[in-house]
Parts: sequence; C-alpha cells; structure tokens
Amino acid sequence: MEKVSSGSVTQPQAKTTAKKTTKGEPVTAAPATVEELQKQVSELTAKLNAIPQDLEERINYFNHKKDLIHKLSRLEENAENLNRYLNKILEIVAVNDFETEDFILTIETGTKYSRNQIFALQNPSLIAEVLHFLLGKIKVKIEIFKMEIEA
Repeated sequence: MEKVSSGSVTQPQAKTTAKKTTKGEPVTAAPATVEELQKQVSELTAKLNAIPQDLEERINYFNHKKDLIHKLSRLEENAENLNRYLNKILEIVAVNDFETEDFILTIETGTKYSRNQIFALQNPSLIAEVLHFLLGKIKVKIEIFKMEIEA
C-alpha cells in the first residue's frame, strides 16, 4: 500500500476559455426549459432551411449577402463622413447662418465627363437640415440592410 503524505498537492489548473458565438459574443447559459430548447431548435432549423441546398442557388445566396455587406459598409462610411461634415457646418452656423463659401451644396446634371450645375445652396443652416435628413434616411437603409443580412 502507498502512503500519501499530508503535504499540499497542487493540481494543474484547467484552462478556462470563454466560448464565443460566430459573431464573437459570449455564449450565454442554455435555456432552462424544454419548451425554450425546442423553440431554439426550431428557429435554428428555420435558419438552416432558409439557406438554399442547390450549389448554384447557394452561391447566388452568399453572393447576395456579400453584396449587401458591401453596400452596408459603404453606407456606414457615408454616414460617418456626413456626420463629420455636419459638425463642421454646425460650427459655421454658430458664426454665420446665412451664407458661406466653405460649404456649397450643388445639384448637377450631365455625364461623368461633362457636368452642368443647375442649383447651388450656400446657406449653412439649410445645408445642415439637408444633411440631417440624409443621415436619417441612411440610418433607415442601414437597418434594412442589417435585417436582410441577418435573414
């Protein structure tokens, strides 16, 4: 028989790694009830069934998702850019709210190589209102793209 000493024995500590979902979010505790688990299984099954099974359809499906992600990225960049300039315009409005040479909102017609200006607005207050309106529309479109990507 082996003797065990009464000294302290250190055991190697188990590695603790936080599991993450595909979106990088930590995994939460599993639902407690069977009904919740069944609901979760049916939701995941519906998501899997939404992905086409045919290879050609699957390629088109994921290319569409890729296009949506690209459009979403461009819209988010545009919104960030507009916010930056909106803040600059609001600084100008505080000093002069009638006309400025720093910012001009124009509407043009024509082609890539030949443009014809049909309208120019130099009032920073009105330009700020137009940018607020555009940002609101862009945010709505961003939410639509996010929902389509999630679907």
